[in-house]
Amino acid sequence: MPSDPDYLVLDVDGVLIGGFPRVRWDATMEADLGVRPKMMQRHFFQKYWQDVMRGFVPVEEPLGEFLAAHYPDISVEQLLSYWHGNDAVVAQHVIDAAIQWKERTGGQLALATNQDRTRARYICDDLGFADIFETVIVSCNIGCAKPEAEYYRQGDLLLGRTPDQTALFLDDVMDHVEAAIAHGWQARHVESLDHAADIIERL
Repeated sequence: MPSDPDYLVLDVDGVLIGGFPRVRWDATMEADLGVRPKMMQRHFFQKYWQDVMRGFVPVEEPLGEFLAAHYPDISVEQLLSYWHGNDAVVAQHVIDAAIQWKERTGGQLALATNQDRTRARYICDDLGFADIFETVIVSCNIGCAKPEAEYYRQGDLLLGRTPDQTALFLDDVMDHVEAAIAHGWQARHVESLDHAADIIERL
């Protein structure tokens, strides 16, 4: 593996946000809001998330229907605020390693993530990732998601990567890593946040 990829492309959840073992954002949601995670999985995520994260449906619509049917005292805004705020433990040492890599090599940083539009905005704007990463490859903006081959093709277009340039991709999901390699990116499977930082520091 070359030590100087032109692009360092990082997943968000499990690489830049979270912990190992990762505590789910909804772990205490029933106690905090009265919303049962299993109910939300069954009636929201399993039914609608694939379309929501590809940008086909605004998250507010099916989430609003779910809450109105099962938890009418909880607003969409309240649940989204809870979700985003509880799923925002930034791995600063990984961020620092990525910034130092950029300063050391002159390469470009990019995010590659599956998100709905509201959380994508939260990550980029509220958490400040847009100030660090030149390119954001997010499923809701391109109508496809990892590990679909089209996701990586769209990623190259957004990066502006030419055939002679290399992209190194880090993700904690093996299917995403394997799809990236099949597309022509270099890729590494991340086993912990410290592992992600170590990979970057060794570039």
